[in-house]
Amino acid sequence: MAGTIVHVEHDQFRRELLATEDAPLVDYAASNPFSALANAENLSGQAISEFFIQAVSTSEIMPGCCISPMMRGCDDPNDDSPKLQHAAIFRGPRRDRPCRFDQVVPISFYCHHPRADPFDPTQLRSGGETMNDYQTDIYDELSSSVELLFTAQHRVFLFMILVMGRRFRILRWDRAGVISTPSVDYFEQPTIACDYLYHLCRLGDDSLGFDPTATRLRPDDVDFLRMDVAALPDAKDVDHSERDLSEGGVREPFTFAYMRSLFRTSLDCDWPRHRLVVQDGGQKHDYLVGKPTFHASGTMGRGTRGYVAYECSSRRFVWLKDAWRASYKITDREGDILAKLNAAKVTNVPTLVCHGDVNNQTTITADWWERQSSLLSLIHASRAGSSRLSSDTSSDPVSLSGRKRKRADDAVVDTLTMQADGSMPHAIPETTGPLRQHTHYRVVVAEVCLPLKIFQYGRQLVSIVLDCVR
Repeated sequence: MAGTIVHVEHDQFRRELLATEDAPLVDYAASNPFSALANAENLSGQAISEFFIQAVSTSEIMPGCCISPMMRGCDDPNDDSPKLQHAAIFRGPRRDRPCRFDQVVPISFYCHHPRADPFDPTQLRSGGETMNDYQTDIYDELSSSVELLFTAQHRVFLFMILVMGRRFRILRWDRAGVISTPSVDYFEQPTIACDYLYHLCRLGDDSLGFDPTATRLRPDDVDFLRMDVAALPDAKDVDHSERDLSEGGVREPFTFAYMRSLFRTSLDCDWPRHRLVVQDGGQKHDYLVGKPTFHASGTMGRGTRGYVAYECSSRRFVWLKDAWRASYKITDREGDILAKLNAAKVTNVPTLVCHGDVNNQTTITADWWERQSSLLSLIHASRAGSSRLSSDTSSDPVSLSGRKRKRADDAVVDTLTMQADGSMPHAIPETTGPLRQHTHYRVVVAEVCLPLKIFQYGRQLVSIVLDCVR
């Protein structure tokens, strides 16, 4: 877990990842909005969250946004483990009971506990590589919160605020890892914390990590009603149970009853619905989805989700797979392989409908790891070279080392040029670091299948496996 974290200084994080127009740095030293939190190191997570939310609400730090609590809890006096309290930044005025899926930036509050910050390399064991039990628990809880929002909100990435006692840091999660700012004492340095909050509330949806190809559907949207209608039982649907079929008994096209049932189940009353776009070459295909039938656990990696989707153009149910594939030249896309198999008329493989990478969306944490690693290597090489030059000659050592560092800085600029979205140039053969790069990808196939585990008897299972290996 510790190996998936990249540390970035405040100025660089704010400049390159929170870049917004007309966002001045306001000095809050004279009127500290967090003055009531001077003793935060001795407060519970519950109390910290209440004072923090009150401090932001009574100031003008976040115009157009608010912080609302998401979960109330109480600390067990006999339990000294850190306690998580949820809150979040929402757009608009504060609401008493906001929907958890409307949050823009989640905030997690913990009471102070020594050596409990999983993102502080100085608090890790084994030379900054291993987390202790407290840190592991906190990291897992934060990951669970991020995983839920990745899945429900179709996030490309996610900003999160972590408050521990009097310490405050910003985290940026994507499917490759976490980019973290240094921890700052928001009571002693309120300007830094307030500036982050101000920047976050001014970011647009794309800059906050919302996928522009996934449109949230509200109850008054036509597509929302269309999903309700499509989920209604239809007497013409075909039962999938095994039986002898009379010739002409089932005519194509038809819909299996279980497909509509799975789609109906996905329309959970609390889970948000979306219209997803799949760009296949020059054609766009629209699909309506609810809750995924399957989703891989964890925040890192492919993050695969499977949906019984309603295809708007054909009004049929299909299987839509949303994943973050490895973005290397040596890997083939699943849809490309299916297209070749379909063209060769290979049986018992899914029928490709469409597929494509999603809007050039890629993870950038691995890029930042490479950037930071290269920068450190160049700095170390520069210092080593300067030391050798200083020992070899006594003529103007300051000037020599200065020129050496200047050449190293120039090399950093030439080598580590980043793209406008904060990512490094892609299409690389393979990464040299511990983090993998991923590209957002969707593939749609015509068949909506049932889980293998619901087979009815042994012969049926053997028949299915035989069909797969033929």
